[in-house]
Amino acid sequence: MQREYEPRFQKLLECWLPLAQQVMGDLGWQATPHELEALIIDAADELATITSASSARAVLWRHYMRNPRPHGHTQARTSEREE
Repeated sequence: MQREYEPRFQKLLECWLPLAQQVMGDLGWQATPHELEALIIDAADELATITSASSARAVLWRHYMRNPRPHGHTQARTSEREE
């Protein structure tokens, strides 16, 4: 089921969803598309004025770190359990 967003959020989602997915992956977290959308919308005011991908990464990271599991993220398995 596709969600409907007001036009300003729709454009932000289209622009920043791939980067948000990459940032979360780099942090070792898996997130659903809806969780990524919630993160982007949370950061929307700042993302609307961003002029570079590196600045957007910093904004997304900061919003995520303010509340590390705000959208139900689950930590990806990064290493095998030591015996």
